[in-house]
Amino acid sequence: MRPAEFNVSGVSRSAGAPVMRGIGLMVAAMALAPAMDTLSKYLSVEHGVAPAFIVFVQFAVQTTLLFVIIGVWIGPSGLRSTRWALNMVRGVLVAFAGTLFLVAIKYMPLVDASAIVFIAPMIVLLLSWLLLGETLGWRRIAASIVGFGGALMVIQPSYELFGPISLLPLAAASFFALYLILTRKFTADDHPFTMQLYAGIGGIIASGLILTVGGALGGSDFSFAPPAAMSVFALVIAVGAMATAAHLLITTALSLAPASVLAPFQYVQLVCVTLLGLAVFGEFPGLVQWIGIAIIVAAGLFVAARERQADHTAGG
Repeated sequence: MRPAEFNVSGVSRSAGAPVMRGIGLMVAAMALAPAMDTLSKYLSVEHGVAPAFIVFVQFAVQTTLLFVIIGVWIGPSGLRSTRWALNMVRGVLVAFAGTLFLVAIKYMPLVDASAIVFIAPMIVLLLSWLLLGETLGWRRIAASIVGFGGALMVIQPSYELFGPISLLPLAAASFFALYLILTRKFTADDHPFTMQLYAGIGGIIASGLILTVGGALGGSDFSFAPPAAMSVFALVIAVGAMATAAHLLITTALSLAPASVLAPFQYVQLVCVTLLGLAVFGEFPGLVQWIGIAIIVAAGLFVAARERQADHTAGG
């Protein structure tokens, strides 16, 4: 699960941008991300691949692919970053978020964990208000609080079944929100591919550290143990390729259409993850979870609508 970086980049979009193409790319990314999460859960549940190892390989694949892409499309200048340390810190935050999320979905239903992570943009709004002193309307603040309440509704029955594991998606959402805050506060002048290249390097370092410490403590979910079967290892690499493709689709979509227009389409991801969870693992949310998910989606759509209204007001 990788919620898109909506309304955090501060990048203005031209009125003549091909919005429909951007929407199509966003929908494709939101369909690809659940497939990546489903494959990750399959690898950890059926083949015993440690979630932290999957994250490590994901960053390694992302960094390798971006290095090649930058070399071919941009050239050596694309390897120079004006904020390389900042982008590496962003990668560290995503590494923690991704590891916590993959550990969570190993034990929890996919859609439950995914829905909880979707409160990340709302946490961003609250942190922007509390930590950065940004002025927000009471409606968006209220919607964020309501969305958090919806997440707690999803967590409650899950906590009865899985214990503290059910809190991991909330922790993952918090790390991802900090990543978005950092991106919003210090928007870099680098090309998006360059930013992600250095974020990937930071992610490799962080996930490697997680594997080292977790392995030393004896945690099976954090062990550096590559699968013996090459076919299984190929699937782990495929997860990394899918994650890279999803991010590039999102980045391109955001260059074509305003974030406030694309935001509602992120919920295609919840539809896809629900169908995949049911088809592959026989998982289906209960009534309380559905109510919580509906609240999260409604709050998110309301926030997106307010952001779009703010964009129109600023532009007009």
